[in-house]
Amino acid sequence: MKTCIRYLVFLTFLLPFGGLNGQNSALNFDGFDDYITLTPINGFPSTPTSNFSVEINFISNAQSMGSCNNNYKRLFALGNLINSTLFEMGECNGFLIVSWNTSTSNTGLLSMNTSIRDNMWHCLSAVRSTNALEIYLDGVLVPQLSSTTIAGDHDIDYFIVGHALTAVGSQTPGEDWEGDIDEIKLWNKALTFSELTACSKCQLPKSTSDLLVYWHFDQNGPNTLTTTDNSSYNNTGVLNTSGGGFVVNGLVSNYVPSGTSIIYPNNSNLHIQISDPSTLNPITGVCDGDAIHLSLKNINNNAPTAFPGVTVNWEYSDDGINWTPTGLTGYQFATSPNTITDINCTGSTTGYVDRKYKAVITVTNPLGMCIYEIISQTLHISCNVTNAAITINPTGPICDGDVSSVAVNLTSTDLFVPANVTITWSVTSGSPLPPGTTSFTYTLPIPTQPNICFNATIANSNCPPFTTQKCIRIDPKPVCGNIVANLPLISSSPWPIYEICPGNDATINIVPSSPFTNCNPQWEYSFDPSNPNSWVPMGFTNNSQNTNILPSNLWGAHTSIFYRINCMPLFPNSPCPSCLSSFIEVQLRQPPTIPLITSSPSNQNFCNGSSVTLSGSSGASFPWFCNGENIGIFSSIVASKTACYWIELNDGCYTVQSPKYCVKECTAVARIKCPEDNPCMIPGVPITLSGLLSTSTCGSIVQYKWTIFTLPSGPTQMFTTPTITFIPASSGSLVTLMVTDAFGCTHTTQSLFTPCQP
Repeated sequence: MKTCIRYLVFLTFLLPFGGLNGQNSALNFDGFDDYITLTPINGFPSTPTSNFSVEINFISNAQSMGSCNNNYKRLFALGNLINSTLFEMGECNGFLIVSWNTSTSNTGLLSMNTSIRDNMWHCLSAVRSTNALEIYLDGVLVPQLSSTTIAGDHDIDYFIVGHALTAVGSQTPGEDWEGDIDEIKLWNKALTFSELTACSKCQLPKSTSDLLVYWHFDQNGPNTLTTTDNSSYNNTGVLNTSGGGFVVNGLVSNYVPSGTSIIYPNNSNLHIQISDPSTLNPITGVCDGDAIHLSLKNINNNAPTAFPGVTVNWEYSDDGINWTPTGLTGYQFATSPNTITDINCTGSTTGYVDRKYKAVITVTNPLGMCIYEIISQTLHISCNVTNAAITINPTGPICDGDVSSVAVNLTSTDLFVPANVTITWSVTSGSPLPPGTTSFTYTLPIPTQPNICFNATIANSNCPPFTTQKCIRIDPKPVCGNIVANLPLISSSPWPIYEICPGNDATINIVPSSPFTNCNPQWEYSFDPSNPNSWVPMGFTNNSQNTNILPSNLWGAHTSIFYRINCMPLFPNSPCPSCLSSFIEVQLRQPPTIPLITSSPSNQNFCNGSSVTLSGSSGASFPWFCNGENIGIFSSIVASKTACYWIELNDGCYTVQSPKYCVKECTAVARIKCPEDNPCMIPGVPITLSGLLSTSTCGSIVQYKWTIFTLPSGPTQMFTTPTITFIPASSGSLVTLMVTDAFGCTHTTQSLFTPCQP
C-alpha cells in the first residue's frame, strides 16, 4: 500500500532560509562543470518512451548575456548518448528554454519571454505526454514552453542535472547551470495537473507512485560524493568533482541552505514499527488483546525527535477504508492490553483480523501545514482458541486386537477452527499422525498400550496454543498359562493328575515358565469339571492355592478335586473375555492292599528243633513285628519258636498291618509207665507198659512205636499199640517208645527193665 499525503498549505509569507529548519539544503552550481549524473535510471522503461515528468526548484544567479549557442545554461537533461535523443531545459539570457531531439524530430526549441533572473526561487514542472508538452512555472502553465505537436520518442538512460547531455565528461564553458537547485524529482509517467508537486511545501514520501528520482539534498553535506535518493528506486546521483566540478572537501561544500519554501521537519519518509513491548523486537502478529509498542522510525531506524508544531495521531482500520482514531499520540509508546488490539472473535470464521495501523502527522509552522499519512503497517491479530474437544469412535474401552482402527474427530465451537489454525496431532504410541486435519482414522498398533491418548494442539498464529486430549482405554487381552501341584504326578492324560494323602496340604502354583499375563487370576475348584456351572470361585488374593482350603466335609464321597484359574481382565467392566487355564486333578490316595504273611512250609506249626520261613506279600521287604516287637525290615524271616508275627506297609499316606500270623512249636513227649497193678518186675512174670501218658503240644498222640531189645544182644520185639505186655528178659530188656503226634512231631524215650532178683 502506498502512503497518501494530504497537502494543506497555508502560505502567509515567505521566510528567508534562516527562518526555516536547517534541514533544508540545496546544491549550488557555479556554472563550470558542476553537475549530477544518473545512469542507468532504475525503473525507467528500457524501450523508447514519450511519457515522463520532471520537477525541480531552482534559482538562477547567472548574469552573462550572449548567444544561446554558448550561453545555454542547462538546468537538466534526459536522453541517450548513442542516438542523441534528448530532452533538456535551461535558461539563456534569463529566459527558460526547452529543447529536444526525438526519434522523428531532429530539433525542437521553445523559449520563454519572461526572465527568471529575478533573484527568486522558482518551481518548475515539465510533463511530456505522447505528443504534448506542458511546462509549469510556479504552478502556472507557460504557453510559450508548451506544445501539443511534439512527435517521436526518447531513448532515455541518462539523467543529468546542470550540464549538457551531449557533453557529459567534457567541459562546456558558459553552458552549465549557475545558481542553486533543490527538490529534484523524476517520474516515469506524465503527471496530471492535480498530481504536480513542484510548488508543494510538503516533501513526498518514498512510496509516491511512479516516482523514480527524488533528491532534496537534506541528507547530504561536506565530503558527500553522491546524492541520497528519497524514492524507492535507489537512483543515487553522482556529483562530478573532476575539472572544475563540485567542491566537497573539508568545510567547503556546494551544499548550501535552501531558499525553497519547504515545511520542516520533514516527516514524509518515516515508517511504522510494531514491536513487542517487553523486548522492542519487531513483530508481525499478536493475540487478541495483547499489548504492543508502536513507534515511528526514520531511514536510520531511529525515532524522530519531537519538534514544536508537530502532532502525531494514530488510527487503525480493519478494511483499509474506514479508519478509527485510537486516541493515542506520539512518535512511540506502548499500548495497554485489551485496547487497540481487541478484535471481535465471537462468530469469527477467519479467527483473525489483519489490522492496519497508521500515523497521521501534522506539521505546522509559519509557512503552512503538512499532513503526512505514514504508510500503514499491518498487524495480524489472532483469536484465542477457547475450546476444542476430541471424540473417538468406538469410545472404548476396547480389547486389544478386537478393533484395528478408531475414528478420531476434533470439534470446536470457535467457527474459525479448523480453517485458519494449525492443528498438530500427537499420540502416546504408534505412528505419527497427519497434521492439520480434524478427523482421521487411526490404525491401532499391536500390541497397544493400556491407554492410548490423542493430543491436538491448536495454534492460531500468535496466540498461546490450545491443547486438548482424549484417551481411550485399550485393555490387554488376558493370556493363560498353566498350573502345577507340588504333588506326585501319577498321570498326564487326559490331564495332569496328582495324588495326595488325605489330610495333607499341597500347594498349587502357576508354572513359572508358562506365566499368566494381563491377568487378574481367580482360582476355582470343581468336583465335576464336565459341568461348566460346577466351578466355584476361590478368590483373587493368592498366586497359589492350598488344597486344605476346602473343609473335608465338602469332599463328601468325592475322591478327586479339580483346580483351574479363571484369568479375568485387569480392569473392571473390560470388554476382554476371560481365559481359562487347563485344569488339574488332585486325587485322594486310597489305602493300600493289606499285606499278607505266608509260610514255607505252608503249615503254621513246626516241630521242636525245626523252623518255618515266613514271607510278606510279593516278596517285598516290610517291617516285621514278633509279639509286638519290631525285629527289622525283611522280605522273609525264619520262625523257630512259638510266636505271633505281622508286617506293616506304609505308602506315605497310610500304614496298614497284615493279619497276625501265629506259628507254634510242636513238642511231643513220650512217657513209659508201668501200670499200678504191676509195680515191680518179677522174673518170668509179664509186665505191662503204657504210653498213654505221652503228650504233645500240637494235639494228640496218634502213633506209638515200641521197640524191646533183649540185652545184651537181642532179640528185638516191635509193638504199635499204646499199651504193651511182655516178659522182661532176666538179663534185662531195653524198651524204646517213639510217639508221633497229629502234626507229625515225634519223641522217643527209653527205659531199662530188669526183673527183681529174689
